[in-house]
Amino acid sequence: MGQGFGSVFAYLALLDLLICRKAVDQTSRFFILHTLANIAITISATPDAARSLLRPFHEPIGKMSILPVYLIAGLFTYHLSVFSNVAREEWVHHILFGGGIGGVGLVNPASPLEIGRAHV
Repeated sequence: MGQGFGSVFAYLALLDLLICRKAVDQTSRFFILHTLANIAITISATPDAARSLLRPFHEPIGKMSILPVYLIAGLFTYHLSVFSNVAREEWVHHILFGGGIGGVGLVNPASPLEIGRAHV
């Protein structure tokens, strides 16, 4: 779990350094980073989502990617730890959704981490 989270955090830091920090202001930097991370989340979740939609009764459990969960939790953590002057409502949003989505995804007994079938 530490390796996966660390890899995602490094990926976000690299995106921030190479692309996002060239933005004209902090708000633009924030939105560019979130857009790039959301693109990665969408791409990494698409195969699992498609399998679930196409075979809802045959694919509820099985091989799936934990990468979208790492990306969501990593983005929220990166935002709170690297950006200054984060508004209170952003803290609440990131803690509730990051803890809810990331926490449930990482400790859920049916998650690939828990059943030993994770692939990133």
